[in-house]
Amino acid sequence: MSVNKVIALGRIGKIEQKFMPNGKAVVNFSVATSESWVDQSGQKQEKTEWINCVAFDKKAEVIFQYFQKGSEIFITGKFTTRKWQDQSGQDRWTTEVQVQEFSFTGGSKVGDQSNQQSQQSQQNNQQSSHPTFDDFDDDIPF
Repeated sequence: MSVNKVIALGRIGKIEQKFMPNGKAVVNFSVATSESWVDQSGQKQEKTEWINCVAFDKKAEVIFQYFQKGSEIFITGKFTTRKWQDQSGQDRWTTEVQVQEFSFTGGSKVGDQSNQQSQQSQQNNQQSSHPTFDDFDDDIPF
């Protein structure tokens, strides 16, 4: 048995959209995930990992329309590896996350009006149909 599942929350770095010969959209983007800690000497340390991601069809169109560099995104997907040739004809391989699901997180880049409006709409929809964290009692023992 094996599992190929990626879950990430981070900020978009580069983002670019292309179209396949059949006209369907492809968006390639990177997601920065960061962690911070205090080392033994008391100094704050931080490490950022960049995750290359790809989305297809309608997902690609929506991501490209509503997200931009600096936007926060939550993704789930699977690792995929593809082979390609560089300009000199050498075979290269790229491992990336093929996005299966994504969501707005509320941590938008300042000035990203379309993202903020979409997030507000999504939050309103969620509030009407699904409970949120704030709907639960504060005395849960964990």
